[in-house]
Amino acid sequence: MLRTLSALDGHQRLRTTLPVSSDLTHLAVLSTAPLTAWVDEAAARGTHAVISFDTTGHTRATIPTVDQYTLDITLG
Repeated sequence: MLRTLSALDGHQRLRTTLPVSSDLTHLAVLSTAPLTAWVDEAAARGTHAVISFDTTGHTRATIPTVDQYTLDITLG
């Protein structure tokens, strides 16, 4: 679960569930506008991606990762 809070008063601004089904080996917030996180699930067949969310918490984009340093981007 990811949440963003208002810096002004601490109220929750956004709450979203991560698309994972097992423990995480890595989780890092890469950006807050838009909310973007690197998610690396422990399971080999789990989620290994950079995921961007819109202001309502829905997934905007998912970019798979090959390892912790390589994005799997296909152009065209």
